[in-house]
Amino acid sequence: MRVLPVSDAGPRAFRLLWAGILLNRLGMPTPPFVVLYASVTHLGSVGIVAVVAASGVGQTVASLAGGVLADRYGPRKTIVYSQAVGILACAVLPGVRGVVAVTALVLLSTACASVPRPAANAMVPTLVAADAQITGYGRLYWSRNIGSSLSPLVAGPLVQFWPPGVFVLGAVTSALFAVLAAGLPEAPGTAKSAGAGVIRGIRAPYTDPFVAWFLVATLVLSCLYMQKQGALPLDMTAQGLTPTELGLVLSLSGVLVVVLQPVITPAVARMPFGPAAAASAALIALGLGATVFADNPGWYAVTVAVWTVGEIMQVPLAADFMAARSPEGEIGAYQGAYGFMWNLGLAAGAPVGQLLFATAGRTVLWAGVAAVGLAVAVLHLVVFRRSGR
Repeated sequence: MRVLPVSDAGPRAFRLLWAGILLNRLGMPTPPFVVLYASVTHLGSVGIVAVVAASGVGQTVASLAGGVLADRYGPRKTIVYSQAVGILACAVLPGVRGVVAVTALVLLSTACASVPRPAANAMVPTLVAADAQITGYGRLYWSRNIGSSLSPLVAGPLVQFWPPGVFVLGAVTSALFAVLAAGLPEAPGTAKSAGAGVIRGIRAPYTDPFVAWFLVATLVLSCLYMQKQGALPLDMTAQGLTPTELGLVLSLSGVLVVVLQPVITPAVARMPFGPAAAASAALIALGLGATVFADNPGWYAVTVAVWTVGEIMQVPLAADFMAARSPEGEIGAYQGAYGFMWNLGLAAGAPVGQLLFATAGRTVLWAGVAAVGLAVAVLHLVVFRRSGR
């Protein structure tokens, strides 16, 4: 494991980063509100599909780009410059008409809002002591969820009363994040990595067999996890839940993350990596798999609670593992690779799950989710026992 010098400004700087990430998630243009904006500006069905696709592509591509850019130019510069471009994209968007122009700017604004995730993770080893890094990653994950939970409360009224306000919000939060990021220390080692090729930076994480396995497992788990937005709403509707009940049950996950993350992550940090990763995968598998027995809001709430605990364990564990396996000067690329595989699974998982639900039924779908997830958990134990983790 690499050991990086911790900046003397660590605690204060980490608080700045934490606040910036919260602002980032608060103002990030999310698909539901991008769809509403496209609807009220009369882009039509083709335009709506185009902007939603652009939002997903921007977020996925930015995972790779943000990591590689952080290695080449430093995390601080990457965050500041990405937010500067994001401000311009969000400021111009309300005055633009036409599907092509709006789609291009949505892609750019979403990408700029997504770049800081791997860049921020790349800063953690220089801001947080080695024995507290999992907790540090957990705190950033907590910040993202707080921002994401607050975002609909602000963006919803804006879309209703002043649709361009969604992007004005994005511009304002990007500007505030850029100001906070300017006060962060730069990570060491960036001068050495600045000459590395972009393609090499993208390929590097996949050349380590243990990292490659973990990335494949991440893709699989992400596909399973995405059923919360894919097959799960269909299943709940089929079991007779009202839209209000469905919304309340699904909102439980965000509430639990905000409440439980400060408690669970420090406990996870004391566990060996292999068993912790296996437990995370098993909880996601069992929580989603137990959906097959659910037929009322209370049952569904129990299943949501189980897979949410697995999610809370997974995110900081993954960030810490990728940081520990990354060579000096390549931590951003490794963080970006994890984000890319997770986002790729999110994009693929929902439609596949919905197709299985429609063609094979709920029993096959949820039993399959449980079986695949538990297989990943067992393989985590086997693979990481060999790696000494």
